[in-house]
Order: sequence, then C-alpha cells, then structure tokens
Amino acid sequence: MEVDLAVLADAANKTDTGKLNILGIFDRITLGPQFPAASPTFVIIVRVVLHPSELKRKHQLLFRLADEDGKEIAKVQTDFEVGSKQPSPRPARVPIILGVQVTFPAPGEYACDILLDGRWETSMPLEVLRASKSSSR
Repeated sequence: MEVDLAVLADAANKTDTGKLNILGIFDRITLGPQFPAASPTFVIIVRVVLHPSELKRKHQLLFRLADEDGKEIAKVQTDFEVGSKQPSPRPARVPIILGVQVTFPAPGEYACDILLDGRWETSMPLEVLRASKSSSR
C-alpha cells in the first residue's frame, strides 16, 4: 500500500465512472491579518494504491498538520475498506477526499503528513502568509 497522489485543493469530487476532479491545488494560503486565523474549508486528496492482497481489509488514513516545531495543529482520520468483485492482479487505486477547516495559530511553514495504517507515507508543505490590512480576499 502506498500513496501515489497527495494534494491540497479548494474542492474535489469523484465521478460515477471513477474520474477524480480536482479544483484549485495549492501549497500556500493567505489568512489574517489577525492570528489565530481560520482557513476556508479545503480538501485533502489522497490516492492510495493497494495491492490485491490488501483488499477486503480495513485500513486507516490519518492526515496530520504540524507547525515548524512539529507541534500538531490538526488531524483528520478516516477508515476505509476496498472490496473486489473479482480477483485481479492489478493494484486498486482508491481516491480519498477529506474536507477540513483549520485554525492556524500564526503565519509560517506547516507540514501536512499522510499516514497509512500508522506508517508515514508522505508530507506536503503548506505556507501560511499574513494578509496585509488593506488587502481583501
């Protein structure tokens, strides 16, 4: 089991035919000017690749957001299980979309860690900038 896609975005959905639509991928947001500041709701999109032997078992995905010092700011966890109608030698690609809203204590660099079944898989950087008092969103 591994992650082959991990992004932060404004919105995402999965069609009935299996297409993954992603809108507004980012790695930097501007908030404030006062902190702590709440972000608008955004989504974490993670696509997990499962070997056929990993199907029909429960798995856990954990998104963990930490500041520059490693202090946890937020986390979102979801359990998932993928069944297979017919045995296949091909890996299964499973998109997971999680909506989150985070209150950031200060501007700075943050790490968005993805763990699968308790094992670290990847990290995405997120830079939070302070809005000037005259700028509008």
